[in-house]
Amino acid sequence: MKDELTRTVLFGTAAGIIATIVMDIFVAVAMLAMGNPVAFMFSFIGDVAAAFFSRLNVSIAGGAPWGILFHYLFGLGYGGLFCALVARIPRLKPDTIGKSILLGIVYIEIFSQPFLASAPLVREMSAPDILQWYALSTMMHAIYGAVLGVLEHYRAAILSGMAARAPA
Repeated sequence: MKDELTRTVLFGTAAGIIATIVMDIFVAVAMLAMGNPVAFMFSFIGDVAAAFFSRLNVSIAGGAPWGILFHYLFGLGYGGLFCALVARIPRLKPDTIGKSILLGIVYIEIFSQPFLASAPLVREMSAPDILQWYALSTMMHAIYGAVLGVLEHYRAAILSGMAARAPA
């Protein structure tokens, strides 16, 4: 049982990274379409993290490198947690791919709110900037959740296929 949960969490972390990469492809296109550099979102996340930590008297530089680090760490962690929750709580296990996608979207939209809400609390943002932040974040997280839901739906098949190909 413990080994199965470990495999599930490891699968979830990989699924979280895959979902984050897919989401970031869409983010890159959106940033370019809005006339911003691709790294704009990462810089924003890094600057929000720096502002948050400065309130705790911890100094980090902010910018794109920190933004990328936090973005991918959250993507990894949310993926592992999602797969662990679905595996351990039978009522959460959807029976169709559509329900799995919906569960992934609802999950990430709820769990990401504390971090999304922190941006306008720790940084000076105008009302249009806040609206744009939430609109873009909601759309991007829906992509992340959909990919996570698809991967979770096929988790058992993927893991059993990997086990069948593993050398004895």
